[in-house]
Amino acid sequence: MENRFTDKELDKLLAATKPPKLPDGFADRLQAKLQAQSTSNVIAFPQKKPVAIHSRRGWLSAIPLAASLAAGIYIGAIGALPESFEGTLLADATETELGTGIEDVESILNGDLS
Repeated sequence: MENRFTDKELDKLLAATKPPKLPDGFADRLQAKLQAQSTSNVIAFPQKKPVAIHSRRGWLSAIPLAASLAAGIYIGAIGALPESFEGTLLADATETELGTGIEDVESILNGDLS
């Protein structure tokens, strides 16, 4: 187990100490050294002020997500797709009708961009 000071003991110890005595002329020598040093190569760029985003703007991006969630719940609840969606889906297409896309990638890699 470590032997640590309590806050009261540390305060008592620090109160008994005196600040160190600095040599005569210390402040003047330090100031002269600081002024003699060359300028720094650090460039301070102006900082952008933080822009307060209104709380309603963040919620606007959730509208499409909520709409798709509601559509998914509706479609799942009725158990079948509405007739208006049936013609737009490619779920019935086979791989031979659509292709896999590998042929297109190979032709692009071979330099044929048409």
